[in-house]
Amino acid sequence: MEEKKCVKCGRPAAADQAFCPDCLAEAEKYPVKPGVVVLLPRHDQNTKPPSRRRHSPASSEEQIQKLKQRVNALWLALILALSTAGFLGWALVEDHLEEERGNLLPGQNYSAETIGGDEQN
Repeated sequence: MEEKKCVKCGRPAAADQAFCPDCLAEAEKYPVKPGVVVLLPRHDQNTKPPSRRRHSPASSEEQIQKLKQRVNALWLALILALSTAGFLGWALVEDHLEEERGNLLPGQNYSAETIGGDEQN
């Protein structure tokens, strides 16, 4: 037959009790009126609450290796971002220059003026 456990802390409790002696003494300090529903957290000793901390590598060499990998990945991301920005900047400048040139054919990117000499009256 399975041993009865305290519903609050999971320690062994008497067969006719829901709480262990320590939790029962603590609960008696704060009496509850009959008929009031009390929700207790489910206690399972076989499972641990999930850890919020990341598990760090065991040795300092592994930590250094992981940090080097992160630094290399950040450098690569920076280089890609800068090269993309440079390419987009170049494309915008080329587009602007092409608009300024208009639809000129080669050799038509100048203006000509006649200076005196051939005047007709």
